[in-house]
Amino acid sequence: SQTPFLGTSLDGIINCPKCGKGAVEIKCPYQHKNELWRKMKPEDIAKNGQFYSTLSNGQLHLKTKHNYFYQIQGQMAITELPYCDFVIWTKKGFSVQRINFDRVFWDIMFEKLKHFYTYSMVPELITKTLWKKLKKAKDSEAQNTIAK
Repeated sequence: SQTPFLGTSLDGIINCPKCGKGAVEIKCPYQHKNELWRKMKPEDIAKNGQFYSTLSNGQLHLKTKHNYFYQIQGQMAITELPYCDFVIWTKKGFSVQRINFDRVFWDIMFEKLKHFYTYSMVPELITKTLWKKLKKAKDSEAQNTIAK
């Protein structure tokens, strides 16, 4: 795998006879925002503008600048699946949007993730490990001094 430092957990995998295998990502918006949303269809929530999807011709479309879009593109890349059915569910209805894998988007995103991992995560992991070893050695040295 070209992404051994990345992981994902899909909500599900579809095996459609016509479309092949794909991912499923389900979001329940009322859990994160507003009690009122429990009583609304996803399309009605999108009309207020403060939502991760927009409404166009009666269909919901996930905003490509939203974190969920990045999440879904990453999930598809890591699992090597060509599409994801993005499901928005409320007690009043649900919506399903098919999102296809975008290789150009992923290539840009992957470079940024690699940079973050290499220059932020790895140094942090090494530093934490080093500091733990130094602290352990210092504590051991202090205990030996007290014991004498």
